[in-house]
Amino acid sequence: MLKLKNISYQNAVQQNVSALHEVHKQYNTRSRQTEAKDDEVYEIDGLILTDMEKSAGSVIKSEAIKKAKAVKTFANLDQEEKNTVFLGLNSICDLSNNDNSKHSQKALFNKKAWKELKNIVYVSRDMKKIPDHVEKDLIKIEKEQQIAIDDIKKAYQICLELQTKYAFSKEEAYFNIYSHIIRLLNKNHSILKNETAKPATEQDYVGQVWRPIFSAIFDDKD
Repeated sequence: MLKLKNISYQNAVQQNVSALHEVHKQYNTRSRQTEAKDDEVYEIDGLILTDMEKSAGSVIKSEAIKKAKAVKTFANLDQEEKNTVFLGLNSICDLSNNDNSKHSQKALFNKKAWKELKNIVYVSRDMKKIPDHVEKDLIKIEKEQQIAIDDIKKAYQICLELQTKYAFSKEEAYFNIYSHIIRLLNKNHSILKNETAKPATEQDYVGQVWRPIFSAIFDDKD
């Protein structure tokens, strides 16, 4: 999962910086506002929080694009800035990160808005801890993947064995996600390795990477 995150960091920045003008055109035309400041985009999530002029999605993506465009090189960002860029470019807000530094996503919202945003999520869904026995099995996969970094077949086999062990249980979702990620890492012309024939778009990442993950986590009742 860490490898996925690091690779996604790099690809997200590369694709969004190089296509910044296209991003402006795509998102600003969907906005009701006729004039937009430089480096600002307007998402259609419609989530306007207390004392905020722009939607939550617009706030996090605008800041991500601004930082990505300013530094050009992802390595020049500190860890919190990397999180803000990586997550923001993928339209994700990490509500579990309560870092109070000026570069965190939390810093983009006032106190009332941040609390309101967290309540919308945490009141509607119980964020449960991964069971200890499941966490131990997931560590087995991660260790095997680190050992066989150039040949992840064994890690994939272990993952499938554990997925069979937890078949049709709630815990199966964890191993379903790991299997999905390993398949992507092993795939020819993988979107995670920036090997695609043409530059991957945000929609490509959503469809190929994130949709299967969300499908594994959320059922029809969520």
